[in-house]
Amino acid sequence: MVSNMNSEERLLFIVDKLSKEVCSNSRLALEIFGEDTDNTRTKIRNSIKVIKKFFGRKLVQVSKGSHKLIDFPSSMLSLYDASSEDMIDVFQFIALFDEKKLAYFEQSEPLLMRKIKRETKALYHIFDVPFETIEEEKIWEKIKKSVKEKRYISIDYERNKLKNFKHIKPIRIVFARNNWYLAALLTENIDEYDFTFLRINHIKHVTIEAKQFKEEKQVLKHLEEMQSLFESYAMPNYEVKVQVSKKIASYFKQKKHLKSQNIVEERDDGSLLVTYSINNMMEILPLVKQWVPNIEIVEPLSLKNEIEQIFWDYIQ
Repeated sequence: MVSNMNSEERLLFIVDKLSKEVCSNSRLALEIFGEDTDNTRTKIRNSIKVIKKFFGRKLVQVSKGSHKLIDFPSSMLSLYDASSEDMIDVFQFIALFDEKKLAYFEQSEPLLMRKIKRETKALYHIFDVPFETIEEEKIWEKIKKSVKEKRYISIDYERNKLKNFKHIKPIRIVFARNNWYLAALLTENIDEYDFTFLRINHIKHVTIEAKQFKEEKQVLKHLEEMQSLFESYAMPNYEVKVQVSKKIASYFKQKKHLKSQNIVEERDDGSLLVTYSINNMMEILPLVKQWVPNIEIVEPLSLKNEIEQIFWDYIQ
């Protein structure tokens, strides 16, 4: 026990401890007050809040009730020294996809960061912009906070026209098709589906509600297993058979265009019979559009006719 501490000395003691190792509130209470009680832990939590205000993101919650003060640049450099090849790959990845994120490390290691940027530009060229730029940082931060804390939100959403969605369950932030989405469960104003993907740059206003929700295992399982944003939630799948011509067969041998892709037959003429498991026509339509006329729906006949009608309507 460290006796006769005033509040300022207690703060300095905690900062010193957290800069060296992970400490729990209970451990700090024992070391400072000599007892681990609700009252002493409350005093520690209050001190942690003050430290958080000053150090911000450098104070990391390692687990519930346990914290550590981290100097990110020196920590990353230590990891670099321990495994230089792996760390070069990490920094090159950052430089490749979002060079601005290296600014923090440049403050302490400008020469290393300059070298990594130079080597990255000599190795790679990104033809397409890989990440959609977030237009409103405040909205982005609120979305992250609501997902992390599992809090209901209400939003104004503008796609063609402005809509208001209330009491939404924000499940996960999703990056797909070069854009950022919020996977969410709607509880009010439902047009058709309760589970949806909301483009984050279309969200114009976010209000975080006080009430929290529990995550639903079925929703998380759907997110993990889904093969496209078009896959309908909690709907049965059906098999689609597709004939792929010899001309494009290699592109289907080399890559799965959907997770469920399965080549069931390679014919003598070089063409392929491929199956997919889907529950929404929009899962397969972009693939057909991309490769027409070298791809053809074989079964089910109803889907074949529906897609053919879409093409006829477009031509006319």
